[in-house]
Amino acid sequence: MITTCWQLRLVVQLWRSYYWVVGSFGQQLRAEIARVEAIRESEKRYQELFELAPRCLFSLTPDGTIQSANQFSAEYLGYSQEELLVVRLG
Repeated sequence: MITTCWQLRLVVQLWRSYYWVVGSFGQQLRAEIARVEAIRESEKRYQELFELAPRCLFSLTPDGTIQSANQFSAEYLGYSQEELLVVRLG
C-alpha cells in the first residue's frame, strides 16, 4: 500500500521504466520482423529470376559439381534438373 509521496513517485517511475522497456523491445521486435520479411521477399525475387531466366544458369560448388540449375538449362541441354545435379564440370 502506498502511504507516502515518495512511494508514489517510485511506483510512477517504475511504471514508466516498465513501459519504456516493453515499448523498446516491441520496436526492436517489429524491426527484426520487417528485416526478416524483406530478406524473404528478396530471396523469393532472386529465385524467380533464376528459375524463369531464358538463359542457362548454374550454381556450382567449389569442386565444379552443379548445385542448382534453372529449368531452361535442363530443357536446353536435354536433361532433367535432377540429372544435372550430379554433373561435375571441369
